[in-house]
Amino acid sequence: PAVVEDKPAQICKVKSAADTNTFLIPLGNIIADDKSELATGDPVRCSQCRGILNSCSVLTPAAPPFEANRLWTCEFCACLNMVDETDAEAPRSPTLTFVLEPAPPVGTSPQVTPYVVFCVDISSSMGTRDGGPSGPTRLDCVKTAVVSQIDNLAQTQPDTVVVLITFGNGVTIFGDYSRRVNVTGR
Repeated sequence: PAVVEDKPAQICKVKSAADTNTFLIPLGNIIADDKSELATGDPVRCSQCRGILNSCSVLTPAAPPFEANRLWTCEFCACLNMVDETDAEAPRSPTLTFVLEPAPPVGTSPQVTPYVVFCVDISSSMGTRDGGPSGPTRLDCVKTAVVSQIDNLAQTQPDTVVVLITFGNGVTIFGDYSRRVNVTGR
């Protein structure tokens, strides 16, 4: 560090007003937020970084012949965007809920295929016998538990898609057993 008047220089950290890699969403906002502003249609996105026009955004009038539009400088990438939002249509609330498609009719529920993913450690530590020298290995116990769960799913939810991911020296994904995918390996 530089020395000024026999004192070390202070190191300052500068943080931009908006950081696309870090954000905080209070859990209460995800579950239910009575203060959320309801917006229909698609959100207004930045043409460069796809950031969304929000309550912190500043809209300024565009020059002729585009005076019906507004200019918005994206808070994330500083790209200048022309938007056709009026000041009245601009987001005012820090929390917006966009309705992108209509709700399903009452009494119907969409068919969602359930997935269950088993992640199994197959490293050498799973060869340890916890019940003594003649007891089952840790991997034997995991295999028994997984087979039991799959048998239970076959009885109670036969449409469930089961995926097995093993990891040790590498990661392998087993889906419908038509092929295996090695994600990493040595």
